[in-house]
Order: sequence, then structure tokens, then C-alpha cells
Amino acid sequence: MRIHAAVFLTVLAASLCQAQVNKSNLTGIVRDGTGAAVAGASVKVHNTGTGATRQENTDTSGLYRLSQLDNGVYRIEVEMAGFKRFVQENVQLVTGETITIDVALELGALSESVTITGEAALLRTESGSVGTTVNRQIVNELPLIGRNPYVFLVLSPGIQYTGSPTAINPWDTFGPSDFSSSGSEARSEFLLDGMPNMRLETVAFSPSPDAVEEMRVQTNAYDAEYGHSGASFVNVSTKGGTNVLHGALYWYHRNDNLNANSFFNNRNGRPKGERKQNTYGFAISGPVHLPKLYKGRDKTHFFADYEGTQIRSAGFARAIVPTALERQGDFSATADRFGRPFTIYDPATTRAEGNGFVRSPFAGNRIPSARFDPVTTSAIKFYPEPNKPQTVNDLQNFERQQPSALEWGSFTTRIDHQISSSHNLFFRFGWNQRDDPSTPFYGECCRAAGNPTSGQDEFERGNEAVGLGYTWIRSARTVVDFRLGVNRYTSANIMYGEGFDAKQLGFPSSFADAVGYRTFPRFETTGDVENLGAGRTAAAK
Repeated sequence: MRIHAAVFLTVLAASLCQAQVNKSNLTGIVRDGTGAAVAGASVKVHNTGTGATRQENTDTSGLYRLSQLDNGVYRIEVEMAGFKRFVQENVQLVTGETITIDVALELGALSESVTITGEAALLRTESGSVGTTVNRQIVNELPLIGRNPYVFLVLSPGIQYTGSPTAINPWDTFGPSDFSSSGSEARSEFLLDGMPNMRLETVAFSPSPDAVEEMRVQTNAYDAEYGHSGASFVNVSTKGGTNVLHGALYWYHRNDNLNANSFFNNRNGRPKGERKQNTYGFAISGPVHLPKLYKGRDKTHFFADYEGTQIRSAGFARAIVPTALERQGDFSATADRFGRPFTIYDPATTRAEGNGFVRSPFAGNRIPSARFDPVTTSAIKFYPEPNKPQTVNDLQNFERQQPSALEWGSFTTRIDHQISSSHNLFFRFGWNQRDDPSTPFYGECCRAAGNPTSGQDEFERGNEAVGLGYTWIRSARTVVDFRLGVNRYTSANIMYGEGFDAKQLGFPSSFADAVGYRTFPRFETTGDVENLGAGRTAAAK
């Protein structure tokens, strides 16, 4: 019981801290026409999207502070007997920001009002943090070919992308995490709705662009609440529902028929590869409404979206493989692209001569069969036979069409419920799955040898991200905010050579039985001949 009590008190103490997480704060001072503070004035904020309201009174110094507000567009109303009612529309609150709006009340009756409808320059004096907000308009309107919202991080000053320019897809995790912040290449911390969203040193779950309300990138002068990073913090707020029902349906199509062939393919007389990509999805949000049972307007809202991608491609596997003569040790016909023969030297004849060492060539450029290694003799059978002639411009003598298919699915849902003006609850669940099967590089004849060039055979990756949040506005000075997040990231490689017994190649039992994971071993060459065996060394991680 003492342990349970200690854990509870620790969580409660952490919750009582004034952490911003992915919420916003609004503060300011209410004064009269002479500049004197107005105490006891009622300050009410109204979320125009969800109908949520909060109300506080100014203290003796005229100060008001409304903490832990959801990001969105608000209307501020200030009332005090003897003064005209003050109203300011279109106040945009963004993730992780504290906005200061000072109010000057005019003498008059409450039945009169002063309304400000234009957007005022909002002051940010409560925090010295430096950062950029990528809002919903940017996500909606800027081109995003890979459909990964983290690509927009490069719009922030101080952010320099250092990863692969092709790692822009929603299933890429290393790519979006590869950037320097203010010159530092230390690990950056990714947050999702204020909760850690990390897989070791990279981002774990990537929501679809339709599920992102905004992203806040803080690059310098963090508040004390932040940790776990020597570079920047990326705080993503997922989208929630409003009182208005919204929906979206989309489909994007990419087709190789609209692409030109590459320069080198044209030069070597090769056809272009085939690639068909379809990305499709939907998003829906609004108030929860159960006919004759429950109306959630101004109280309970939902958001849900699904996005899927299918890629069908058929490239070409091309390599240099041993010829029939070379498999017998006969290199008399082996030459480079200029027709110059290669000379094969006998390592057993190495001897000192002058200031160095020399070797004698094999007679006729032929290696005697008595010198063959039995393991090599067995392994070379996993190379396919050449199926195309070599040319001056192209020494590759093997080619086969290599179809592949990628399946990607992503689902995100969120429910927000306003229990009262002082109690708010939200739940978020996200899931995505990538299945990326391929075919053996050399074909089914040599399946155990796997894919020596791509380094993977069949690849799977999945994510689940669950978040639960509860906010209790206990008083104007005390806020309890509880967050619980669980992320699960899985990644696996299914090897074509899985279960292969190395004794089949001639390795001794003492070696083959001592290998922790049985798969076809990798043989690497230092010349132009392609390797054997997949590049990865584990089946899953």
C-alpha cells in the first residue's frame, strides 16, 4: 500500500506542474480607461469550433490566466459592472504557446459592447522559447507528394534536413528524424498530443496529414518541462471534431505511363520499370450523435480517418554472374569492357622479389579443380546461369523482371469529451501497417540466396499509438493534467534463406550448429560479380 501511495503522489505531483504539453495558455491584464487594474472582471473564452467554454475572474492586479486550453479559434468576452462588454473574435491558440491579450474596458453599460473582429498581433511574453508552428492551412495547401506531414519540419528556421531525399513516405521513420536543429545533430524528441512518440532515436508513429491539426517545432530556449533532447522538440497535435460535420474523400494515382525512361536505360537499350501507385482515404469528424439516445453538440466530438497506399512495381534485377567456363575455373575468355583479358594469379606462388612480392599466373588463366574450395563449389550453384550477352557498354549478363508490391494502411481516431467547463477528457488511437514483400533477386531457382542488393527479403513494420488525457481545472492557479501514452513499434525481416542448413554448403557441423540464426550465409566479392545471400543478419528486431 505504501508503494501504491508513493506512486500515486508522484503522478499527482507531476500532474500539478504547469506543463504546456500540447495545450495553450491565455493570459493578460484587464484595465480601465485610466490604466488602473480592474479586479473581479469576468473573462470567458469560447471555442468557436467545439463550443467548449472556460471562465475566470481577474485578481486584484487585474491579471487573468486560462491554462490548458485546446488549440483552436476562440472568442474572448470580458464583463464588469459599469463597463461596456468587451468581445474579441478570432483568437487563434496554437500548440505549446502562451498568448497575452491585454484588455482595456470602456465606461458604459453591459448592454453595450466593444467588439474586435480583426486579428490582432498576439503577444508572446510568457516564454522565451523559439519555434515555429506548422498549422492546418500549411498541411492542407502545400504540396506533399509523400504524404508524410513531418516533411514540413524543414519550413522551420534553424531546421536543416540531413536524411535521404526519398524518405518522404508515411512509412519512413528514419528519414523524418534526420535533421539538424540550430546546428546540432543530437537526437530530437517527437511528441504526439504531448506524449513521447519515439522508437529509440527516431519517430515511431506518423499520422496521416488529415489527422494533424498542427505541429509545433521548438528549437531553442525550452521551458523546464522539456527534456530528453539536445536539439529540438516536435509536438504534433492530432485533429479533433467540431460542432460541424466534416468529411473528405480522396484518391491519388501515379502511373509510369506518364514517365520518361532514364538516360542510362535509353543508352543501354533497356526498358523502363513499371510502377503503379494508388493512395486513397477518407476523413470524417463532427459531434457524436446517437439518434434518440445522445446529442454530443458542445460536449462530445469525434474524428476518424483512414489512408491506404498500394504500390505495384516491376523493375529489373541486373547483375554479373559467373559464366559456365568461370564455374569450371576457366577464365581464358573473361575480359573487361575494352576486351582486355583478366590475369588470374596463383596465391600459392607468392614470393619476395625486389622490394615487394610477386605471384605467378595460372597457366592458360585456368584454376585447377584440385584447388577449388568445396564450400565455394556448392555456393556457386546458387548463381543463375547468364541469360543475356555482355556488350561494350554493359557487362551485366543476367537480367530478370523483379515484381514487388507494397501495402500500407493507416488509421487514426480521436474522441474529445467535455465533462464540464473544468473537466475535459480525450482518447486517441492510431494504427498503421506496412507489408513490403519482394521476390528473390535471382529468381525462384536461387531463392535461398535472397536479395543480395536490396538487403531485405520480405519486410513488415507496424505501429500502434494509444493516448489518454484528462484535464481538471481545479482553480485559477491549480491545473491537473494527466497523460498516458503507449506506443508499440514492430519491425521484421522475413529471410528467404531462413532455416537453411550451412552443412549443405560443406561447412563443418561445429560451425553450422553454433550459428544462432540459421539462414543462407552471405558471400561478398570484391570484383564485379554480384554477392550471394541477403545483407541483413537478423530475422526480426
